[in-house]
Amino acid sequence: MNREISELEILKSILVKNISDLIEEFIADSMAAEVHEYLKWLIKKTHYLRLQKVFNPALKGKLKRGDILLADFGFNVGSEIRKIRYCIVLDVNNPVNHGSVVVVPITTFGGSQKKKIPQSCIYIGELKGLGKTNNYANVGEIRAISKQRIIKVIGQVPNEVMLNVTKNYKSFFKSRYAGGKEKTDEIILIRFPCTNSTYTLPLCTLTCNYTTPNIQCKTAFRKLANKSWQGEFKMIIFNACRIEDGKIYYFGRFVGVVKGVKALVLERYWCRELECFLEESGLVPVWVSSLPEVEKAG
Repeated sequence: MNREISELEILKSILVKNISDLIEEFIADSMAAEVHEYLKWLIKKTHYLRLQKVFNPALKGKLKRGDILLADFGFNVGSEIRKIRYCIVLDVNNPVNHGSVVVVPITTFGGSQKKKIPQSCIYIGELKGLGKTNNYANVGEIRAISKQRIIKVIGQVPNEVMLNVTKNYKSFFKSRYAGGKEKTDEIILIRFPCTNSTYTLPLCTLTCNYTTPNIQCKTAFRKLANKSWQGEFKMIIFNACRIEDGKIYYFGRFVGVVKGVKALVLERYWCRELECFLEESGLVPVWVSSLPEVEKAG
């Protein structure tokens, strides 16, 4: 214990000296405003640390994807996002008692700055409650923040804006870190794991009563097929695939057979979700024009 106290005293002395030297350097370089912001943030961050044991995240309410927050990003290093600014919640399902939330900061560009807008900034235009028209979502600065940093919830971005942000940040990270372009023809697979389930999707909510799976799955498929999805996704909800006694069924129809590690499936029933189901079942799909008569009869 005495050793720990001694080390803390040493660290305290080093910290005080470093801050004192930094203040002198900043003042000498005519950066008084910068050091002022830095010291204010140190005081505020110390306050956050003192309160973190008693802070109740639930007091900030249930945060939803697309919520616009006013948050304090503090004083950070170099070009990292800083200061009090607006941001958009990215978390799909953030528990009310969870201490942090993932957000994408909002920034603005004006005048000569517009010529230097980085690729990571997605134009989102005017948002209600923000008062400016030249808003950009800076996906390069996506991060988790403590809910202690949240000052207030402003409102929600429109669905089309959230879809645009989602599409573009996927493309940004794909091109930056994976060396390729994001496909715009995605298929998202969602299975219903229990008898009665509700899934919230970007543009609608569907409820599936599994007591009549074929009808319900077809209804879900039709509802989604009628959505334009603004060209971003081909969203398919299904739970229509099953394998029973070596036979493969899709929407209740016999469509193929299992042979070892392979699945022979009729070409006329080809679709991406059936292919994924077979691959996830550990089978290699082989698409055939017809099945052997003996297997069809089974």
